[in-house]
Amino acid sequence: MTDDTLHDRFIEWLVGGASGEPPRDLAIHAALCPQCARWIAAHDALAAINPSRAALPTSRPAVAALPSSVRTAGRFAATAGAVLLVGGTAAFTAGQVINGNLGPFAHPTGAVLGITGSPEPSPSVGLPAPTATPTPAPTAAST
Repeated sequence: MTDDTLHDRFIEWLVGGASGEPPRDLAIHAALCPQCARWIAAHDALAAINPSRAALPTSRPAVAALPSSVRTAGRFAATAGAVLLVGGTAAFTAGQVINGNLGPFAHPTGAVLGITGSPEPSPSVGLPAPTATPTPAPTAAST
């Protein structure tokens, strides 16, 4: 047998789990071959790794590590922005109500929210009022 065939068979046995004893010809070849000895050393090193003995990675510092003055300034900025937004919206809406410019909420006559003196009559739901009957146009036969 050639060395390449023995290498391939030994590596196949090793990568396949290396269960039990290898065949005698493979064991003799692996004991004398430097390339197969490196494969055995690598396999032994991988088998020696125990993940449960590894230390847990350290955690990164959280946002709480920021100085309290930075956190306080952030809270103040958020609160001030919210107050300005709500106050500006209320002032704008009040100005529109006072000026009567409510757009789609305005009354058709221009009055705002029923400030007019009397209500408008609602359209009747009955039959339409009779209209005058149109006279027929003269035809060529009637002239």
